[in-house]
Parts: sequence; structure tokens; C-alpha cells
Amino acid sequence: MNTIEQVLQLFDPEEARKGLELSLRDAVSARVGEFSRLVQESLRRVYLHGVGIVEAEVNKVIAAFDLLKSEVGQNAKELELQALAFLNDRYKRLIIVLIASLPQTVEIEKRKFSINEVEIATKISLSASLQAALTQFLTLSGSGELTATAKYILQSSSSRRNKAAKRVIANK
Repeated sequence: MNTIEQVLQLFDPEEARKGLELSLRDAVSARVGEFSRLVQESLRRVYLHGVGIVEAEVNKVIAAFDLLKSEVGQNAKELELQALAFLNDRYKRLIIVLIASLPQTVEIEKRKFSINEVEIATKISLSASLQAALTQFLTLSGSGELTATAKYILQSSSSRRNKAAKRVIANK
């Protein structure tokens, strides 16, 4: 399974409802699943067409979400909180998926190096604004830009040779 398929799976509507507290009304649960579907569709379009359409996609999702909120009446605030929590959770999972796409080993001139260390540089701003969180998520997903530096060491039986053979390979 490639990286985009893994990211799209994060927004399976059934998976979205699993994390909800049992005390929430079924209407809210169903709307979180619908929100997940909306985000998944936008994510697919951003992946295909690039980050230039993020703002338009965010506006579409927020407009549809406003309709979902109107359908649940007095539970609208709870729906918004659950959707935001869901999106923030999926953002964290997205980073894990992107990190997992780094190669575990690389071969250079018939010598194998295995990953030894990974450093991640990303800006995470967890927001109380659903629109801001959605914009951040779609931008990261659409650009696929997560700066990760992986350090590899030569695979051999001699630890002294391993230390001498360390290489740094930047994956962007």
C-alpha cells in the first residue's frame, strides 16, 4: 500500500466513529463520519491537483460542515469539538505514515546501510479552529513535505567500522 492510500485510509468514515464516546448521540457520530468522508474527498483532490486548491477545498468542507452542524441542533458544539479532535488525531497519524515511508535500508555502491536515527522538522499548531486545522492538514498532505533527516550506518559485524561509516541522507 502506498503512502497516499495509507493517508486516505485515515479518513474511513467507520474508523472516524470508533473513537467517539458512547454517550454521544448517534446523530453526532454519523456527522463525524460524514465529515471524515468530506475530508477524504478533499484530500484526494488536493493530492491530485496540488496545494493550490487547498483554500477552495477547505471552504467546501467548512460549508458542508456548517450544514452538518445545523442538522444536529443543540449538539453542534459537541460535533465541532469531536471533528476537531478527530482531525488533530489524523494529523498525528499522517506524520507517522510519512515517517514510515522512509526506506529502512539504502544501498550505495553495493554497501548496505540501515537506518539508525531519524530527525523530524515540522510545524505543528494544534488549533481550536477547525478551518485552521483543516488547512494545515490538507497543506501537509498535498505537498507531502515533511523534513526528515535519516542517519544510516553501514551494516557489518564490526561496530568500529559502523561508526566510521555513518552517513547522513536527507529525505524530503
